[in-house]
Amino acid sequence: MDFQKTIKRYLKIIFLYALIFSKIAFSSSHLPIQKTEDLYKGFSERNKMKLVELEKGFLHGVDIIETDTETGIDEATYNTMSDDHRYTIGILLNANPVKLTKIMGGEFVYGFKFASGSHFEIFGSVVNANLEILSDLDNASSLNGSLISGGFGFGLRSSLIQHFIDSNTFFETISGYLTYNQLSSSSISGPFVGPGIKAAYGLHQRVGKTIHYGLKMAYDLASVRRPALTQDETTGDRALILTSLTFGLDLTLYY
Repeated sequence: MDFQKTIKRYLKIIFLYALIFSKIAFSSSHLPIQKTEDLYKGFSERNKMKLVELEKGFLHGVDIIETDTETGIDEATYNTMSDDHRYTIGILLNANPVKLTKIMGGEFVYGFKFASGSHFEIFGSVVNANLEILSDLDNASSLNGSLISGGFGFGLRSSLIQHFIDSNTFFETISGYLTYNQLSSSSISGPFVGPGIKAAYGLHQRVGKTIHYGLKMAYDLASVRRPALTQDETTGDRALILTSLTFGLDLTLYY
């Protein structure tokens, strides 16, 4: 009898263990599939590929094949990553299409490309602008001024736009500058001078070894002031905040 009781006890324990393990197995089948080492490796590889694509996007390079116009034979291949110096001239207009000519001017930019792919840039611009559009000056709708700006900064050239435009000759430029500005106008006492910042975004097409053309948007912000006319004038009386959003066309030569 004791032997039979022992057997029954063991059978009950085995049945209980089997029931517990079956519940665990059933519950785990409803959990998300766990990634195996291979899946993790595949995920890591995909992430790495995306990172490489992003890095290549910000280190934009295009192969340009030079062809002899008479024979039609390809003579040489030039990669735009070999660019060193670039010289840009641009036309600036107010970004508001309703008030397009309220800001009009020109810009010159010199850029030098480092081995890392980033650009060091120096720029200078001159614009004629309506002071109401350009500044926080009261009752300035009929007043115009001349704004001279210059500065330096850094930029990147990117090909990420090619995810939307199916052409390897299109690319973007993104730049940021520290600026120094001078506003002059016969309508107000001045000149007003002071520091500022500038951010620019461009969309361009490379059309040869030494040239590209494109469109550019830029946002400028500056704090300027003029000398005090009387001892009673406060800084607020002789200071202006200048802001502008401009749209432009640019032409760039590479050497």
